[in-house]
Amino acid sequence: DGLIVLGHDLVDAAYLGGSEALSRLDTVIAFDTHCSAMDRVAHVVFPVRHAVEKNATYTNSAGRVQRVRAGVLPGADVLDEGEIFLRLGAALGLPGFRGEWDVAEVSRRLGREVPAFSGIDLESLGSHGRRLAGSGE
Repeated sequence: DGLIVLGHDLVDAAYLGGSEALSRLDTVIAFDTHCSAMDRVAHVVFPVRHAVEKNATYTNSAGRVQRVRAGVLPGADVLDEGEIFLRLGAALGLPGFRGEWDVAEVSRRLGREVPAFSGIDLESLGSHGRRLAGSGE
């Protein structure tokens, strides 16, 4: 059994109450922006770009999709989570994991294939973002 963890909050008391549940897994892979308690549990840790280092969209708990633009240049050796997933999938020979990482294309595809994101992509989001379809206002 294994788990891929994005970030370090999972070991917080509010979620798992510590790292014991993760220590029973065969493989824990963490993607994180900085050193944390997750490092002591994970078998593999991939450093990833912080939100201020990437162009992306985030969907908050209220269903609002917002665009984030990089405000700081990232180090050349630190990648987006998506790019790492793409490279891992390609290395494992999984279908659909080919080509270059393109966050704008990922957002367009999400808008085409996931009904809640219909009509939403990286380029269409203004400064206030947009609500997911069906999330109410």
